[in-house]
Amino acid sequence: ASCAELNHVCREQNADNCKYSAAARVPMIVVEEHHHVVDHWFSIPGVQEGSHLNATLVHIDAHPDFGLPLNHDLLAPWPRDLNKLRENLENDQFIFMAMRWGLISKIINIYPLFANMYISDKTKIKKRYLEIGMHTSGQAYCECVRRCRRCELQCARADTEDPVDPKKCKLEHSTEVISMSIWYAKSKGFGQFIPADRPVILDVDEDFFAVESPFPKLVKAGSQSETSKAWRSGKTLEALQTWLRGKFCAKPPRVAEREQAMDTFFRGMVSIVLAIKELRMETEDFTRKLAQDFADEHSATLLSSVADALCEPTGNSSQDSEISIRLAQEFAWQMMSKCPVQTIRYILEYGFCIDCDEVPRAGYLLWICMGASTKHDMRPETHRLDLHTPTEDEVKLNMAELRSVVVSQLPVLPAMITVCRSLRDAYIPRDLWPGIERGV
Repeated sequence: ASCAELNHVCREQNADNCKYSAAARVPMIVVEEHHHVVDHWFSIPGVQEGSHLNATLVHIDAHPDFGLPLNHDLLAPWPRDLNKLRENLENDQFIFMAMRWGLISKIINIYPLFANMYISDKTKIKKRYLEIGMHTSGQAYCECVRRCRRCELQCARADTEDPVDPKKCKLEHSTEVISMSIWYAKSKGFGQFIPADRPVILDVDEDFFAVESPFPKLVKAGSQSETSKAWRSGKTLEALQTWLRGKFCAKPPRVAEREQAMDTFFRGMVSIVLAIKELRMETEDFTRKLAQDFADEHSATLLSSVADALCEPTGNSSQDSEISIRLAQEFAWQMMSKCPVQTIRYILEYGFCIDCDEVPRAGYLLWICMGASTKHDMRPETHRLDLHTPTEDEVKLNMAELRSVVVSQLPVLPAMITVCRSLRDAYIPRDLWPGIERGV
């Protein structure tokens, strides 16, 4: 199922996030994209301008998620508009924002065993002392690191990553960061690093259990039958994705409904394309006719919702429906004429969702749900992820292990638990997602 279809699990009306039982002793929030936790972290009692919560963040994830914002609008001293803050962040910048405003003063990163990029030796922990503040230019943040408390401070600008003299940085906040593997957390413990007199925020990304990169997966699957240079280089798939981006949008206040309508309609269209392709009846006229028949069949219900998601509606419902049908026909034919069968199967599996890399988020652009995965991920020298596709049994084993570690070692009840699905960025295999979220 696609991320849009899976939102019924606990989605609030017209919301991009969801809450579980308010009667629970600990509030638990599930978000579609990780930076959306800032809304909720800032709602923890005691968080206000001029005060520091100084919580310990227990961050269970396959990635560190410590990006520094480059948007100059985010340099204000306190977030007056949390919605604006959220939509101006990339999905790995939320920890920095919480650190900058005093929500957290210590970070404990727990990584899965496959995250070799961040923990190369599972038997050891990594400690560093992170200091952040404004560069004297006023145009960027500085990120400064000490490898030990008395080690030399090394600084870099966030926007260029160029080394800078620490004297050029107005350092404001210091955070101890302790990183370890799940093996270390289980064998030697992480609870020993949590101060008992401070609040704890427990944050879990479901990609702790699996990380896929869809773009190379789709290209590789199609390369079994398609041998053209354009296909094997990823240019064909990239062009299809680029063509669709900007045609449909899930703008507020109906984000969930528009995303789900477009996903349902286009996955239905893709199913037709797949059937025609498998029957080897792929003529343009036949493809467009069946696409029209599909649209006519759903004209009374689904089509109107899809037309409502047009990025540039005319304001006339009939015209908008006609435009939506033409776009669907064109997309169906492009897929029919350019994509191999196995790739179409995977597109049907991933579905369609919001482009999570649109920052700042203004259009809520919809496209094939492949997240930040691009043709650059096909080259080892530019690949940015430790990938891992587990079996269902492996997920169950790792889930039980994580549960025992967390339950046995947290010295205090968390002030809040936040969970990220990692579906829009397509890290989680769709067939494994339901079991992963239930387990978490």
